[in-house]
Amino acid sequence: MFVKLVPNQAWIHTQVCSSCCRLWKRPRQWVRFFGYSYRVHFLYKLRRCSIDGNIPRKNMLSTSAASNQSERLWNQQGTIPYQIPPKEMVQLVDMQLDHTVSFPPGYPKEYMLVIDSPSLPSIEELSRPELRLAGYRIHPSTFTPSRMSFVSNIQIWQLSNSQPKCIMDISQSLKAFLLHSKNKEACHSTYSLEEEKEYSLKLCDIHWAPDGRKFTFCVFKPQFGLQLWLCDIEERQVYPLLLERNQKLHAICESPVKWFHDSQRLLIHLVSNKTSLKNSPSIPQGPFIQHHEEQREAPARTFQDVLKNSYDEACLEYYCTSELAIYDILDKSCKSLPLEPSCFTGTSISPDDKYILIEEMTRPYSYLFPASRFPRKIEIFHIQDASTTIVAELGLQEHIPIDMDAVPDCPRNFQWRANVDATLCWVQALDQGNPKNQVEYRDALYCISAPFNDHPILLFKLKWRLEDIDWSDNEYTLVWEEWYQSRSRRVYSCHIPLNIERKTCTTLLSHHTIVERHSFCINQPSMVSDLECLWDIPNWKDRYHLPGYPMSRMKTFGKWTLRTIDFLKNDKSPFVYLIGPGASDKGDRPYLDILDTQTKRRWRLWQSSPPYYERCIGVYSEDDQQQITQLLISRESPKQLPNVYVVDLPSFYEIQQKQTYEENGHLVDTWNNIVSNKPSHDSCIKPLTFFEHPFPGFLEIQRELVEYDRQDGVKLHANLYLPPHYDPKKSGPLPTFIWAYPQEYLSSDTASQLRDSPFRFVHLARSPLYWLTQGYAILDGPEMPIIAKEGDGHPNDHFISQLVSSAQAAVDFLVERGVSDRHRIAIGGHSYGAFMTANLLAHAPKLFCCGIARSGAYNRTLTPFGFQMEDRNLWQIPSNYIEMSPFMYADRISSPLLLIHGELDNNDGTHLLQSERMFSALKGLGKVVRFLKLPLEAHHYRSRESVLHVLYEMHQWLETFCR
Repeated sequence: MFVKLVPNQAWIHTQVCSSCCRLWKRPRQWVRFFGYSYRVHFLYKLRRCSIDGNIPRKNMLSTSAASNQSERLWNQQGTIPYQIPPKEMVQLVDMQLDHTVSFPPGYPKEYMLVIDSPSLPSIEELSRPELRLAGYRIHPSTFTPSRMSFVSNIQIWQLSNSQPKCIMDISQSLKAFLLHSKNKEACHSTYSLEEEKEYSLKLCDIHWAPDGRKFTFCVFKPQFGLQLWLCDIEERQVYPLLLERNQKLHAICESPVKWFHDSQRLLIHLVSNKTSLKNSPSIPQGPFIQHHEEQREAPARTFQDVLKNSYDEACLEYYCTSELAIYDILDKSCKSLPLEPSCFTGTSISPDDKYILIEEMTRPYSYLFPASRFPRKIEIFHIQDASTTIVAELGLQEHIPIDMDAVPDCPRNFQWRANVDATLCWVQALDQGNPKNQVEYRDALYCISAPFNDHPILLFKLKWRLEDIDWSDNEYTLVWEEWYQSRSRRVYSCHIPLNIERKTCTTLLSHHTIVERHSFCINQPSMVSDLECLWDIPNWKDRYHLPGYPMSRMKTFGKWTLRTIDFLKNDKSPFVYLIGPGASDKGDRPYLDILDTQTKRRWRLWQSSPPYYERCIGVYSEDDQQQITQLLISRESPKQLPNVYVVDLPSFYEIQQKQTYEENGHLVDTWNNIVSNKPSHDSCIKPLTFFEHPFPGFLEIQRELVEYDRQDGVKLHANLYLPPHYDPKKSGPLPTFIWAYPQEYLSSDTASQLRDSPFRFVHLARSPLYWLTQGYAILDGPEMPIIAKEGDGHPNDHFISQLVSSAQAAVDFLVERGVSDRHRIAIGGHSYGAFMTANLLAHAPKLFCCGIARSGAYNRTLTPFGFQMEDRNLWQIPSNYIEMSPFMYADRISSPLLLIHGELDNNDGTHLLQSERMFSALKGLGKVVRFLKLPLEAHHYRSRESVLHVLYEMHQWLETFCR
């Protein structure tokens, strides 16, 4: 399975050239013979061997024994047929390693969905017509996103005290339904057996009903669109909805289906038949003009797929327009809401099922920003009397600063309060959305309750940005605020009344929106004044000291709320469950704790134990007090696929008297049978899934989580992968491929922390691990931390020096371990990793023998209003933008560079132009460079043909310049 020889390569077994190679390598090695050369030598010594002059440059990318067709393909420019890499890589691409498992709401869990992922789509599927409008990518014939993710099958498993068993298979149930004589003719127009043979089954948008006894899913048919189906698990049946109406779902702007909390009704988006689209004018109507005369700044990052003309505006409006309807499952009726079809971009049902919050996209549109910045109208639809209440009319959001802490200068984040009938909440910036403005408070939270005819209530103000709110089933609430510039986060506990006293209106407000009404009471005091800091997190990247995250549960209103336990019969200070990564210098060991919010004392209920990596994925059962009795966990090991298990937990009363100790600054009580070096699978754990590795031959890969030091003392970590049975003392160094991605940090201590576990499963089906099958050593994810100097706060001020230092440390480590030699180490990366690769070849030209850069950006002056996490513009720090642009230092690149880019890259800042210009620069400077442009591919490559061809190109490049 693991080979070193590659198709279309000629090898001979002979003495090495005496001029230089024998000085550092044993004789009688595998070497490659080059056409038009009368000498033999090692390929990886090309750049330094004294006989390089005997090898014509035009033949450096081919071999004498390669077929004429293969040689022509490798040297040909323009369009070539798709190629495939070695068969071992093809097997990895086509194998399915991961399975998705979904559990219904409610406890205990009665059912489980096992969801199969399909194989990669074909290039033919990507070739269907696609519209790219204001950030949306649309299939015009189906009114769906053009790059949707699908699943190939769903199995329903029943969970019982004995072994779980499969009780339904959706693909089989669909076929049985189609074969039924009564339904065969009725379904012919939208779903036929002939069509089933032509296309593989594509399912998406799986949604559990709140009662956990049924779920909806959509079937995608390329000639029709999305058809809505219902699976009733109790009746063991699946059947289509909307079949009589022959209507398809509209899924461009958001999920087309939402459950009401009674589990009997669905809110659905339907394609409107009340709108039309005129043909594009064949003759230009006039020049295109953009104009700006305001003094207020309107910075824009390099957004993709923006609108270009008035016809694009008409297309956007036509394809984003939908109708809203309510489908009743009991009487199988579908009633459209009495609203005009519009561009509905968001909907949310109130907890009491009486109101629908609707977000609608309106004009004027922008030619510089995506649809997410376009004007919006927020309104509440009253289901009982079909009336509407306008919440806000928000303008075009084009004045948001590029700072990471910047937000719109208008109300945002409209959502229902989860623990009461119908109360709408939203956030308002108090600093005009600009973090540079110095104010005491930056965000405020407002709310208003049904029937929404009063003044809004100011709940509280925060000194940073509001990140999240955890509502509980009672008044107890957790409020999260953060500030990105310092990577800081605070969590407050407070008590917000369930029944808020309404503010009586003294002014006629019928012509004002809800948001406008608070201007009449702008100076009202905050209702909540008891914000108590539960945790103060100075740096959220400091994983060793994270306090954990609260668990939630679905309860009264069918909404997810904070999971609390009132052991002391005191609603003011309940107990909460916390899950965390359990990070330490020994690796991640996720845990489950219970916290007393009054004393801040915590007890550990469960923690991952070696030799496994385990993490909490949910609750399996609870008792009458809502105390967790059984936990759902995912367990994996380096040779075992992740599987789902049920763990029995001790009760709180069992662990109250156990000894307390302090861990990472937090008080933790342990239960010796759970938290120990002994695995917890002996007596209190039961498997629910039994996924096996499809190719056991790949299990002997060697993986090691390694640590080494950078020159400045920063500890770095990486995953070192070696082929099976490889021993550097016996076999010598291997050709090595490094794949990395830079990260930013504010302190060396945080950057030095370990962010992985040595017990994770080895997923081979990804770059760069494919090359383990070809005899390469792989250093995956070596940390390339870019650290701000103390008191500076801007990591990119020292980007190049730290990047080179990190790469040098990785190379030195590999050489010292005997795994690699300095002349056969390649570097590669995707996106920001491609940017890293080009910079390393430019600023450390002798460190790597070649590079592979996929979908990157190389000229930062083409992204003048920020990139990655940099929130200063080009005119503020021109020297940084130029120094960080490998395009500006292309003349220093001496190692061969392979550039790969998707033709339709949709990522901000990585336009195809970046790779095109980089290739032109390197070619003009006489460098060895190859540019691969993938038709129809975006920032991440999807089609099987493209993925295999990328691996083929990368493999040929590595074999040529690294082997």
